[in-house]
Amino acid sequence: MTLDIAVQRMAEELQRVEPFDTLSADQRTALASHIRLGVYESLDILPHEGEREVVYVLTRGGVLLRTEPRHEEHFSAPSILSLRGARMNEGRHWEVVFTEDSVVLELPIAELTYLGSKAPQFAEAISSVIGL
Repeated sequence: MTLDIAVQRMAEELQRVEPFDTLSADQRTALASHIRLGVYESLDILPHEGEREVVYVLTRGGVLLRTEPRHEEHFSAPSILSLRGARMNEGRHWEVVFTEDSVVLELPIAELTYLGSKAPQFAEAISSVIGL
C-alpha cells in the first residue's frame, strides 16, 4: 500500500467520526497525513507517557479508561479520547485498556488547533468534545 492510499483511507475513517465529518475532503486528507495509526488487541494497554499532545480517535473497538482515585469510563468506537485536561490532572494515575481489538488514529493537537483556525465550525465542535 502506498502512502497516498494509506492517507486516503485514514481520511475516510475520519469522515465516520463527528465532528470530522464536517470537514471537507481536502481538510480531512491534510489532517490524515499527520496521523499515526495504532492497532491494538483486546487487553492491550496504551503506554502511559504522561500528558500527551495528541488526541486519540477510536474508529474500531473499545477502551476502558481508569483513573485514580477509582473511576472508570468505557468508550466505544467511534469515539474521541483526550488524555489531558482537568479529568486527567485530577487523577494521580491513569491507564487505557483496550476491551476489544481496536483501531486508533493518533492526531497531534497542534494540527487540530491549526485546522480549527481555518474551519471555525470544526473548532467549536472539537472544542466541545475535548476542550481545546
